[in-house]
Amino acid sequence: MAMVKGRRWLAAPVFLLVLTACTSTAGRQGPGTGTAGTPAGSGPAAPGGLRAVRHVWVIELENQGYAQSFGTPSADLARTLARTGAPLENYYAIGHSSAANYVAQVSGQAPNIATQSDCPLWVPFAGQVIAGPYRQVLGEGCVYPAAVQTVGNQLSAAGRSWTAYLQDMGNDPARDNTVSTARGPACGHPATWAIDHTQKAAKGDQYAARHDGFTFFRSVTGNQAYCDAHILSFRPLPGDLTRASTTPAFSWISPNLCDDGHDARARRRPHRRGPAVPLIRPGTVSTVDYNHYSLLRTVEDIFGLPHLGDAAMPQVRSFGPDVFG
Repeated sequence: MAMVKGRRWLAAPVFLLVLTACTSTAGRQGPGTGTAGTPAGSGPAAPGGLRAVRHVWVIELENQGYAQSFGTPSADLARTLARTGAPLENYYAIGHSSAANYVAQVSGQAPNIATQSDCPLWVPFAGQVIAGPYRQVLGEGCVYPAAVQTVGNQLSAAGRSWTAYLQDMGNDPARDNTVSTARGPACGHPATWAIDHTQKAAKGDQYAARHDGFTFFRSVTGNQAYCDAHILSFRPLPGDLTRASTTPAFSWISPNLCDDGHDARARRRPHRRGPAVPLIRPGTVSTVDYNHYSLLRTVEDIFGLPHLGDAAMPQVRSFGPDVFG
């Protein structure tokens, strides 16, 4: 289990949990039990034996600084995650607002004016020009062309399962344009050139489309069946976690605007501890410089995938032996 902690301008503290061939149990609406899944990928070697990892969860929280989340030793997060995981004390965001950071975490695409303003209007990029050694989309926009890949697309191409679980998505289909599927609401996001009505919480529905980086990409939303299969609400999450065979290799989990700490400080329940994952020494603290591209690069390394966008820059580090000792 690795805990990635944000400082200063980080809009969203991130928690990365990795699971090898053992069982672990986590707490409220987060990862549950899991065992070994399909074999690891066959790409570049991952550090610290990470190629043994079978499941990865990224859990995104919002808008609370280090002192608020971890400054009190008796607080739930400090008492559980910080003691069993690895705080990364120099982990930074790559932008100020939510959208730019969520986009970067799943694609390696750099911020632009639209994503830095949280995309109140879902404007597509005017052109389809992808340039430079790190394949950045030129211009301004919120809806990325289909040629731009996400880590989800990479996982699918490699035959690995993945799901983004978004709390409250679909509570009001008229608000987020979800469709009804056998697994509940799916593929909620504003239409192209439409106003994003999920910018603020509504009664009974605190889903925020900008907190799901995958929905900004036509490579995900452009195929309705593909989007329906991978962009889901929390409803199927408990059932998916009951067996290794139904647990995605990669899970993205975004709580709603209350439970993620964005609009109100949610009461954090402690994680129930299961058998230890053989990857991180308790009490580990890293002061190495990391950012959101490091997170993406680490996930890609775990599954043997190429590095997308700015995650491929030589100065970007994957989490190393300072974390996975």
